[in-house]
Amino acid sequence: MRQIVPINPQAAVGLAKMVTSRASGPPKANIDNIVNIFLEFNKLQECTAFLLEALKDNRPDEGHLQTKVLEINLMSAPNVADGIFKLNIFSHYDREKIARMCEQVGLYGRALTNYTNIQDIKRVMLNTHAISEDQIMEFFAKLGEEECLQVMYDMLKSNRQNV
Repeated sequence: MRQIVPINPQAAVGLAKMVTSRASGPPKANIDNIVNIFLEFNKLQECTAFLLEALKDNRPDEGHLQTKVLEINLMSAPNVADGIFKLNIFSHYDREKIARMCEQVGLYGRALTNYTNIQDIKRVMLNTHAISEDQIMEFFAKLGEEECLQVMYDMLKSNRQNV
């Protein structure tokens, strides 16, 4: 892999998918090691393509890798990370860590869906100008009555345009 990645990254992705496939039994290579090789050569797109395929089964034991692919893209290409969120294929990643990163890069709607602490939620909700109406409505539908009222109160208190 170390020899192929710098010369032909696309071929390396194919090879990585082949040696980590579970189709014919246990993988022949460790996914973490493959990811480290792609990152060693700063091949972020190829690493993402590989991980999206390798993690398609959404396994709980691969939550750290789900976190990794989201981290990589939030740091380098937030729009790609947003696209990964839209696929809705991961559910075992570190939600708090990813929520903080989403907030830092301005993906407030994604941060909102990942935070669980009401104080974090209230802080993010102050950025309603950057959150789609659909995301806000979807978020409020998931909140309990008490939390909903708390968040709405803070929204109105901070910006009258939120009415």
